[in-house]
Amino acid sequence: MTDCKIFKFNCLFLIFFELVQASIPPDSKSNYDLHLEYSVRDLKSYKHNMAVDIVFIYPSEHIPTASEINNKTDPRKITEDLTSRLNDFLFDLISFLVYEQLERGLKIWTPDSMKEFKIENHYLVVKEAAFIMFGISTELIENSDNRNLYDAFQTIINILRKPIIPILFGMDMKWKESDIGATLSDKLYINMQNPKRYENQIVKLIEMIDEEKNNNNNKHQQIKDQPTDVFISYCWANSHDAVSKGIEINW
Repeated sequence: MTDCKIFKFNCLFLIFFELVQASIPPDSKSNYDLHLEYSVRDLKSYKHNMAVDIVFIYPSEHIPTASEINNKTDPRKITEDLTSRLNDFLFDLISFLVYEQLERGLKIWTPDSMKEFKIENHYLVVKEAAFIMFGISTELIENSDNRNLYDAFQTIINILRKPIIPILFGMDMKWKESDIGATLSDKLYINMQNPKRYENQIVKLIEMIDEEKNNNNNKHQQIKDQPTDVFISYCWANSHDAVSKGIEINW
């Protein structure tokens, strides 16, 4: 029994020692390799934890008050319906293939506060999302409090070039006369302006999500299958040699 305890203690000590060693700036070739291994592992883990199916952004004024609940579609209900197991009503309306893919629910990220949301603070989660659902309305354009969301929309479209599904809120279509309207002129959108048509529109949204996921998978497969003109290989040993020859590194 004592020998087993000693063996377990030694194993734990070796694991702990390796973790500590990996956190110390490298000073040998073997340590460079260890750092690289742990860095790659941590990056993969971080990317996996950050990855979501959908990022959903919308102006906060479209969340209905108690008196508006019958006249406005609540964006939070959309998130709830997409992230939970699809109910029997939706199962009857969508194809079995789509149901099979979405039955477990989607992973959706929304900012804790739309008014305080800044895309530069959540750049990675937006970049890694499969696609974006964005709440579009006249309020998004005209309300100065939504300037941060307007800027986020421009970044998503023009810099990140993410696939986007426009979700319409509000009471009118004046937004079509804006630059956002021009940008989305060739996009299919989901109209959530009338809560009485919610069931019909949520089914359309689910089918559109399924189509976007398939398109996204096909694009990744095409990129994967394409030959590359240049392959770059890099070895951490080169960094060690550079340090030994006098190049300074600030950790």
